[in-house]
Amino acid sequence: MAGDVVNEVLDYLQENDYELKEEMVLKIAILAEKFAENLNWYIDVIIKLIEYAGDYVSEDIWYRVAQIITGFGQAEPNQTLQKYACLRLLDILNMPSLHETMVKIGAYVLSEFGPLVIDLPGKGFQKQFETVNNHFYNISP
Repeated sequence: MAGDVVNEVLDYLQENDYELKEEMVLKIAILAEKFAENLNWYIDVIIKLIEYAGDYVSEDIWYRVAQIITGFGQAEPNQTLQKYACLRLLDILNMPSLHETMVKIGAYVLSEFGPLVIDLPGKGFQKQFETVNNHFYNISP
């Protein structure tokens, strides 16, 4: 139920109502975290937020995603979630043009958890480095 609401608001976010975007992004992030069906879904929602309204996604939001993926506050880190995040972000980082926030979170996740997926075809260290490095000319220092 809550997932449906979040998805509907995400769809509306794609429209050009700039006055509401910042507030909508924050509300979607809060709803997604509070009512997450699972953490993979939560990561997907935040990725969509960055994709649809990257300029309005505050550092607090993407820092929170990084904390959840890292597993702060948990006794054992969730390696399944970390692998999922790596694979999802590797796929996204292969796109030619991305918002700087997406590159930041992708670079963080791959630098921390990339070794979890290096044994998969096309996911080795060299490929991960090249994938992230391709975007560095488009982002601020």
